[in-house]
Amino acid sequence: MGFSRERVGKDGKPRYVALYRDLRGRQRSAGTYARKRQADRAWQRAEVRLELGRVGDPAKSRQTFRQYVEETWLPNHEVEASTRAGYTYVLYRHLMPDFRHGCTASQP
Repeated sequence: MGFSRERVGKDGKPRYVALYRDLRGRQRSAGTYARKRQADRAWQRAEVRLELGRVGDPAKSRQTFRQYVEETWLPNHEVEASTRAGYTYVLYRHLMPDFRHGCTASQP
């Protein structure tokens, strides 16, 4: 069963955090809202997604670009050997340097 927790925002106004428990019993946030009713609806929607089996893996959002490319995308991308060599060259020569240390391409 989820719940909403009141907290004070930076502007001094009350904010409400929608909280629920995931399949492993860990407390998760479904967002922060200006009204309690919005927060209640958010944790209820999150619980419905759990029941329907539409649960995303929060750890996936914390992986780096390099990790995703090397462990997920490239091994599962079926292409000819010459095409894979071209992809590998472009990835490591042009893209990976922009994503070093978890930075996005727009950051220095």
